[in-house]
Amino acid sequence: MLITFSTGETHHLELFVTSLDENYSLILGYDWLARHNLSIDWMETKIMFNAHPQNFTSESAKVFFAISYLKKSALEWFKQGILEDDLTQAPEWRSSWTEFVKELWTHFRPTNPIGTAEAEL
Repeated sequence: MLITFSTGETHHLELFVTSLDENYSLILGYDWLARHNLSIDWMETKIMFNAHPQNFTSESAKVFFAISYLKKSALEWFKQGILEDDLTQAPEWRSSWTEFVKELWTHFRPTNPIGTAEAEL
């Protein structure tokens, strides 16, 4: 079965159906984890496929990679656009790295002079 993750990565997975404890939604096997050499944030329960965004070949893959690192209010801000299934209704930033950076900067740039100066360095 082909599965597309929120980062834009698509993988063919062989899935086995079994009953799980209510605390678990998925079990990934060691062989699969080792083959993909993922970065796993156990505290945030996130899997990151690649630590080098310059290796992504599409704009949307870069955007989804960056979003995978967002937390709290920033993640909430982009959530609706991430979940939009109809690409004609999706925000422009979802498929444009430049537009994503503008959106991020517009809503989450530093609000103090020191932070602004540091960001401009």
